[in-house]
Amino acid sequence: HPQLPWPQYDEAMWSHLERISGMPRQHVESVIGIEGVDILPVAIHHFFVFSEEFTAGLAEEAARLGSLFSLR
Repeated sequence: HPQLPWPQYDEAMWSHLERISGMPRQHVESVIGIEGVDILPVAIHHFFVFSEEFTAGLAEEAARLGSLFSLR
């Protein structure tokens, strides 16, 4: 849905994503090879890969991403 705005996350989102995936930010950055990676693609990845955990821990954000991808 190009007419809908993408979420803008601040640095605090990293702690949620770390808890959801069990992977520290440094590990994610080392695996993808991009230090200081933008958090939105990581959040989208976690939304799909860790969907149950993401929805349980970040229900509002899960609903928002789900609507952007026409899933919910």
